[in-house]
Amino acid sequence: QAGKLFEAAARFVRRSPVLSGLCRVRDYVGEIAREDGDGVIMRVASDPRRLHGYNPTLVICDELAQWTTPLLRRSYEALTTGGAARVAPQVFTITTAGEAAEREGSLLGVMLDETLAKGEVERRGALTIARLQKSKTLLYSYEAQTRDPRDVKAMKAANPASWVTEDFLREQAESDLSDAAVLQLHGCVWAAGLDAWLPDGVWRALKRSQAGLPPDGTRVVLGFDGSYNRDSTGIVGCTLDDNPYVFVVNAWVKPERAPDSWVVPRDKVNTAVDAAMKR
Repeated sequence: QAGKLFEAAARFVRRSPVLSGLCRVRDYVGEIAREDGDGVIMRVASDPRRLHGYNPTLVICDELAQWTTPLLRRSYEALTTGGAARVAPQVFTITTAGEAAEREGSLLGVMLDETLAKGEVERRGALTIARLQKSKTLLYSYEAQTRDPRDVKAMKAANPASWVTEDFLREQAESDLSDAAVLQLHGCVWAAGLDAWLPDGVWRALKRSQAGLPPDGTRVVLGFDGSYNRDSTGIVGCTLDDNPYVFVVNAWVKPERAPDSWVVPRDKVNTAVDAAMKR
């Protein structure tokens, strides 16, 4: 995608007598530089080890819903924390919705939920505008108010572009795409995919304000991920009452600079399991 965007920008420059006189395209390094040295557009890789030190004035991240891997998370951090040397750095993210199961912990999901929970929110039908003054965050979110992709009127309300017509949306709904894919890509709805094992919104519905372990003597079930070599391990508990409470007992994750020989400390895992069982 970075290559395609760079090529499009380079074509703009080459086809314009004005721009071609002001800018120089350097394909071999992926740069479009102003001749006076006052600005440059750079094509960058998604490797966080190569993204530090740029001090960008403007960062544009496309399809943030798909930035779900640890590598892409670190890339986003490197890109968005490098503007300290600039007077007014800006970050734009442009994206459709992602999988419902990925919302809780994803970059985009956390950003949306934090802004909606703490910001000044204004709703205009399918459009939600939220402003978070402290972090200078402005959110424009078009989301179809439906879970039926064939409700083309509701889907159209989330597509203000004149060329996205109800006929087009109807064709997409009747195509080979899954309902979840149509809702995500054309309605910006966080829909549950075909491989989702929990219904959409179940974690948010069970969210509690309490923290830590439940009181001593509470009857719980423990879930244990027995990973070992160069992996992570977690122990999760769940109460058995009518309104169950899910909590993390402990987790062990490979440190960022750990050697390849690192393994999950099984002795600490066993100790944590024994302690949890005795409670």
